[in-house]
Amino acid sequence: MKQIAVVGGHGQVGQVIVNMLVDRGYPVVLMGRNLEKMATFAQTFTPALATRQVDITKENTFPQLTDIDMVIVCLDQNQTHFVRNCQEAGIDYVDISANSDFLMAVSQLPTPDKSRRLVGVGLVDAKRLVWQSAVCGQSLGWACKRSPQYDSVW
Repeated sequence: MKQIAVVGGHGQVGQVIVNMLVDRGYPVVLMGRNLEKMATFAQTFTPALATRQVDITKENTFPQLTDIDMVIVCLDQNQTHFVRNCQEAGIDYVDISANSDFLMAVSQLPTPDKSRRLVGVGLVDAKRLVWQSAVCGQSLGWACKRSPQYDSVW
């Protein structure tokens, strides 16, 4: 089963996504800058979720991503460093963001060779995609191929 990192998973939107993933049995790693906030949320699960401190505005985030198969980002960002890091490491990338400037910048990145990316996903869309993937047995790629409004390279 894929190891999924949720950046901003202790925030309001991230908690919804994390709870859905955990309920469906996915191994989740919380990622963000504030270890204390992440630890508080991580302890609400049995066993507690793993946490890793990462600042996605920094260029080199590879060490924190070594065993991750998919990243879901639940916060706004302005730079594409982290997206590029994920693509270069072969990690699938999902972004739940409404920042149109950032989404445009990501769409200008080269098509990933070793991974897939999906950006501009709203919370309702993300919940639907997780449900399709986990409950219906459909891969995330299957759901995205049929959603042309997304920047999808599946």
